[in-house]
Amino acid sequence: MADTATLPAEIEAAVDEARIPVVAADAGELGELCGIDAHQGVVAETVPLESVHPDDLFGDATLVVALDGVVDPRNLGAVIRVVEAAGGDGVVVQDRNRAPLSAAAQKAAAGAAEWLAVSSVVNLSVTLERAKDSGMWVVGLESSAASLKESALFEENIVIVAGSEGRGLRRRVRETCDALVGIPMAGHVASLNVSTAVAVAVFEASARRARSVGRET
Repeated sequence: MADTATLPAEIEAAVDEARIPVVAADAGELGELCGIDAHQGVVAETVPLESVHPDDLFGDATLVVALDGVVDPRNLGAVIRVVEAAGGDGVVVQDRNRAPLSAAAQKAAAGAAEWLAVSSVVNLSVTLERAKDSGMWVVGLESSAASLKESALFEENIVIVAGSEGRGLRRRVRETCDALVGIPMAGHVASLNVSTAVAVAVFEASARRARSVGRET
């Protein structure tokens, strides 16, 4: 905690109940601890989050997002946040050439990383094949593809795959997808930030499944 700050009441109550010690520190020390300057005066030290095995994730999942080559930790954190907010089950990332689940990512996730399963895998294409073997459909986001509004797969158990803003999906990952869909754009810009695109897709899938379940009941 910053030495000039007062703990918010809800944080003070939580640390008192859990008997967590509070230590005053200056802004520079807090910045070193969390790796960013925008720490809002309070930093908590926790154990590292553990990666979930993809088989454990796909077993009962209905909505998962896989990221292909997303290297900005703030984008990773924002994706985790929107997937958790949409009621998704997890996020899959590849070990190499991807954003770390760093302090910056966890800050962008706004606490969602503590609730959502994150699976770090060696080979994303192989992992997506395993998702299909478990009964999930794999759908890639690609700006030039037909609108996601036209895809019936958004009512099924689905893995939504998003690539980096510059390169998009790699060839092998694209070929592994059951379908490619785009987000219809009505303005002058041609594309969205990856976390925004994921937000559009996961909330579309969540809403479609809710309507589908409503029809079944």
